Amino acid sequence: MWKVWIRKLLLLYPRKTASPIPFQGNSIYATGHLLKQMNRNEIREFFFQEGVIHFDETLCDSYNLQKDLTKEMWQSFIKKAKIPENIEPMQVLENLHLEKDERLTYAGAWMLAKDITKYSISAKVLCALFMGTTRTNIPDRQEYTGDLYSIYQNIINYLQAKLNTEFIITATGRIERLELSVDALREAVVNALAHRDYRSTACIQVYIFRDRVEIISPGGLPAGMSKEEQVH
Repeated sequence: MWKVWIRKLLLLYPRKTASPIPFQGNSIYATGHLLKQMNRNEIREFFFQEGVIHFDETLCDSYNLQKDLTKEMWQSFIKKAKIPENIEPMQVLENLHLEKDERLTYAGAWMLAKDITKYSISAKVLCALFMGTTRTNIPDRQEYTGDLYSIYQNIINYLQAKLNTEFIITATGRIERLELSVDALREAVVNALAHRDYRSTACIQVYIFRDRVEIISPGGLPAGMSKEEQVH
């Protein structure tokens, strides 16, 4: 009976299928002519890779709303987000989809963290300035933790402080212009923070060289996207 089912399943699913196959209450993975039963972690990893489960939407069990969320942290958060003070915190978190069953998601924990590495150990960001075009002479190096917004702002401040600034004298005064577009840098940093793989043990790295800026974000391409599609 088992061999018959294997044949039928292999006929229904291509040899190189990446989809788990439900069978008698279990999930089976087809690879070549073999079928392998998937364990819980493998099933979870598959859905993460396919974008069905998003890490930032999963519950952060290590964040305790009663103990970890202080009044100062909440006031700082609503001020940055421009949220009226008269709205109840739980209502705000629910409206922003940062809370489920009175527990914070990882996204909520990152936004309301005193130190983000308490909940995602690799969520710190490393910024470094190099003298030349290679990773050898490092006159300055900084690591940033805190909450996610503070990390973002610290990265932008670091880039603006370390990149060259052009001073243009005009009839009405002086214009300061960074050698790279601030808007482009902001977009690149936001993308790195938002789309990195927070399950990875690697951290985001922002490197300033004499001829370029590198922003390295752990993780691969979204499910279904090829390198060619990314370029275009």
